Amino acid sequence: MFLSKNSITLVFILVSIAVILNACGTANPCPDDIAEGNSGGVINTKDNDYLPIAFGDTLFFTSIRKDFDKNEKIYSAVYNGEDFSAPEQDTSLPIHKFTRSGSPTFFYNFSEKRLELYFSAVLPRDRSGNRNIFVSYMHDSTWSFATPMGNGISTEFYESHPYISRDGKKLFFSSDRPGGMGQIDLYVSERDPNGEWSVPRNLGDRINTEESDISPYLAEDGSLYFASKGYLENSGYDIIKSVDNGKGWENAQMMMYPVNTPADDTGPTIIGNKLFLSSNRIDGCGGYDIYGFELCGPVRIKGTLTANGHPKTEKSITVYEFEHEDESIIMELDENGEFIFDGEANKKYVVKYVDPCREEDVVEKIIETPCSDSTSVLLIADIDLGDELDKFTFTQYEVPFFVSGYYLPNTTENLEALRLQFTYNLLGTSDSTKYIENPGDEYNEYARTIDKAIDDAKRFILGKLIYLNGECATGKEILKIKVTGYADPRPISRIAKYAGSSIMDADFDISVRRGDAMSNQLLSTLRAYNTALLLKSMLEKDAEFLSLIDRIIWESHGLGVDEDPKPNELQRRVEVSVGIE
Repeated sequence: MFLSKNSITLVFILVSIAVILNACGTANPCPDDIAEGNSGGVINTKDNDYLPIAFGDTLFFTSIRKDFDKNEKIYSAVYNGEDFSAPEQDTSLPIHKFTRSGSPTFFYNFSEKRLELYFSAVLPRDRSGNRNIFVSYMHDSTWSFATPMGNGISTEFYESHPYISRDGKKLFFSSDRPGGMGQIDLYVSERDPNGEWSVPRNLGDRINTEESDISPYLAEDGSLYFASKGYLENSGYDIIKSVDNGKGWENAQMMMYPVNTPADDTGPTIIGNKLFLSSNRIDGCGGYDIYGFELCGPVRIKGTLTANGHPKTEKSITVYEFEHEDESIIMELDENGEFIFDGEANKKYVVKYVDPCREEDVVEKIIETPCSDSTSVLLIADIDLGDELDKFTFTQYEVPFFVSGYYLPNTTENLEALRLQFTYNLLGTSDSTKYIENPGDEYNEYARTIDKAIDDAKRFILGKLIYLNGECATGKEILKIKVTGYADPRPISRIAKYAGSSIMDADFDISVRRGDAMSNQLLSTLRAYNTALLLKSMLEKDAEFLSLIDRIIWESHGLGVDEDPKPNELQRRVEVSVGIE
């Protein structure tokens, strides 16, 4: 739909005022073996039913409903996505005050707070019989007197099949006025911000042919649909579609069967995913009938849920149409971690994954389904959960986690030990250790913050033991604790040396000898390693942690200089990640 609920309500008010209902009461005139796409006896009769035009979910069309009254009348029926309501005639519409009238098209003008009706008709007492484009406005449930449009839209020549765009800025119509390219051409007039309509312009040879081109309709995606006799030699009317390239319409082409047939197929209009038209093809209900065809081919959405590079086979995902989460469906993943479902074109779907053990872990992917009127569409909606790691970054504390150039976290205990090394001239006396800062008094406050941060990190890790012994645990999970270290970008002298004790730790896969050349890469590695050792020593004092220690592995890595833009002192940091394998 292209109007708000309030706008559509106005239309139904329109349809309900002074209404004379003339539903077809005759027997179903349609054959048992009815032509493909025929809308059936609810809407079609044994006479002509044609020129359909949609307004929201309502289809207006021209028809004859009574045997004793052979005059053409305008009827409307509501389409619910599957069936039509019984057609009704609203005699309050000014279009019924004219003979040989049709093609009503509506626009609700929000700025003017009025409903606008455009239609084609012959002026009373006009002996030429030429149709013109008329406009009428509804104020306070009353329609104004319909008048022909000016500024070259209505002329002494033939004008018919008006269609106003959804934004109310373009009025399309067909005309046989001189200067065109064929017998009947398509034209457009544009409305400026002051509400004035421009002199119509011919849509040009990318659209119009030497034959008749009629019944234009502008779809929601900007595509132009119309009927033409000029795209196939010695043919009747065919439905043509032209795609909007942002600068105009191009690649105008005949639509495929069953939209087009050897019969006359005219009046394209769209409700939802259904293209309606009128056609006099054989095996109908009589004369011209209203037909409807799926506009877009089938849409299938397929995806795989992965984590740590492997498919998550034991999980499920939720799929729902955007803004309709209450109508969601849950899909179990197959042995390859895949899901697949059939959707509809021109919809917006949400593919959502919620970790059953961590409800705060939600991954959503929004999929907008395109329309293809010639092929089916397969959309890929893979969801990669990455390493499935929970991170503790320490960034919320906004203090340097390390003394400049140093590799032990700046806890109160480590700060005191570092100062003792400077006091006893164990550091800073040779050029090889001058890259390490002699900490000033400001580090005292930093250390108290780091003490709390380390304790918070410990409690963060303990909270993740639920992965091993919670309701979702299978008893086979392994908890991986990974500490990553960083350095700031300031360069370290090429004569700088590592001044700490040699490290040969197979568990952490680290080997560093005292006196090795110091670099930002090594410094970040040492910071990660020493922080991991500190956390490990604290955690192993917890009874629950010790009981699960066989299912816990540690890793530490240095990533060199921190690439995130922040002050140098805040780039001296670590982060802790916890996940399951």
